[in-house]
Amino acid sequence: MRDHTKSRAFTLLEMLIAIVIFTLISVYLYKSLATLNSTNRFYGDKLQTISHDHKVLKTIYMDLSLAVIRSVFTVNQDEHFDVILLQTKNSVHRRTMPYVAYLVWEEKFYRIESSQRLSYPFNEDQEMLVDELGEMEHFRLYSSKTHFLLDYQPKDEEPRLMKIRGMNY
Repeated sequence: MRDHTKSRAFTLLEMLIAIVIFTLISVYLYKSLATLNSTNRFYGDKLQTISHDHKVLKTIYMDLSLAVIRSVFTVNQDEHFDVILLQTKNSVHRRTMPYVAYLVWEEKFYRIESSQRLSYPFNEDQEMLVDELGEMEHFRLYSSKTHFLLDYQPKDEEPRLMKIRGMNY
């Protein structure tokens, strides 16, 4: 007599179905991983841009709020841009009481730091360190006895206003 016990192996059809299901899940997971990577790259770039903008604004804020009394001079470069000359207690390059200038040249925004008094137009013989801060479409500074109002517009962004109270006033 034959023993009719069930076979314990998979049939070919069951194996094909399992492989198809595994392949579909793998393709879905790969697509999800690719989307996640591109999203992370996009938001990483945005975070880097925001971080840079925050650093630039913090530097401008610290320079103007820690400016020496009556050392802030504004020179109109043209109808959209001012050149700002000042002496401040804030230094990016580890100088004591540096002289700082902000200007826009060919739509690039620059911060110049020197241990010597700066004047505009700049003298080529002066020792200075120049930092490029990005692109700018509009940059104006208005001042009162105790406050500064910075009107600026980074390239391809909305115009902004920043009110800064001078701490040395």
